Amino acid sequence: MIKPLVSFHRIEKMAKYRNIYMEYIKTLSHDIDNVIIIDVDVRSFSVNGVVNSVLKCQDKCGSIFANGVTVKSIMGKIYSKIFYDSFAVYEYPLKEKFGFTDDSLFFTKKNVSNQLRKNKMYPVISAFGGLAVYNYKAIQNLQYNVMLNDFNNNEAICEHIPFNIGIINLGYKNFISSEMQLIYGSHSFGSILKCYLDKRVFDFLFKVSRLFKF
Repeated sequence: MIKPLVSFHRIEKMAKYRNIYMEYIKTLSHDIDNVIIIDVDVRSFSVNGVVNSVLKCQDKCGSIFANGVTVKSIMGKIYSKIFYDSFAVYEYPLKEKFGFTDDSLFFTKKNVSNQLRKNKMYPVISAFGGLAVYNYKAIQNLQYNVMLNDFNNNEAICEHIPFNIGIINLGYKNFISSEMQLIYGSHSFGSILKCYLDKRVFDFLFKVSRLFKF
């Protein structure tokens, strides 16, 4: 069964749409230092985080990605944040081929969350998080492409990954900024358990809950 969100057809369309703005940018007559790309369906983002990223995204910094999270609130107070966009993340080391599984995405989500608690700028090959600041010199000759998942040829990897690999191959460095926080939306209590419990423990509890319809 092909999952719609990671189907070749969907990722091919996303790459095509993103190449439209890449081509449009080339038609602008004024000098461009940075390009900011943001999803239109996010709840909020840190303006200061964006400004700081623009100031840092120069020289050999190719791109800075948002710390995109979902949140859980009680009476307006946020008490839980979970990293969201693991599909776009490619952590070091750089390999000849890239692929993902449900388990690898789960591990990536947990590892990136841990890294961003310890580091303001976490070096990665690729990410997005709903918002990215690009050094235009690093991307001006790049295009988005679609590539198959090396672990499942019925699926495609995120369109951001081949694009961001292109930045790395040009000698630039990419980062996720813990300060450039973006909020996608809300998550459930079950998502909190999934994030912090061992996967085998969570899977067992999930099966039990389905059995007894908790």
